[in-house]
Amino acid sequence: MLPILVSRYTVGPRPMDVYLKAFIPRLLFGVVYAWFVWVTPSFALEDGSFPHHYYALIIGIFILHQVGPSREKDARVS
Repeated sequence: MLPILVSRYTVGPRPMDVYLKAFIPRLLFGVVYAWFVWVTPSFALEDGSFPHHYYALIIGIFILHQVGPSREKDARVS
């Protein structure tokens, strides 16, 4: 679905603009991932397990982070 939405921005005289615009947010999400790893011990429950919202946050950050590579790949292919 995402390639269909992004395709109008990746054709034409400057298809790499999408790649360049996606690069900085991907770097910022790398910082978010590093911070999340750093605070992971504070999410642990007393029995050593993790609450469900912890996993939801990981999945949410992962999904947002994967938008960048998808857009970059589409820009390189077109």
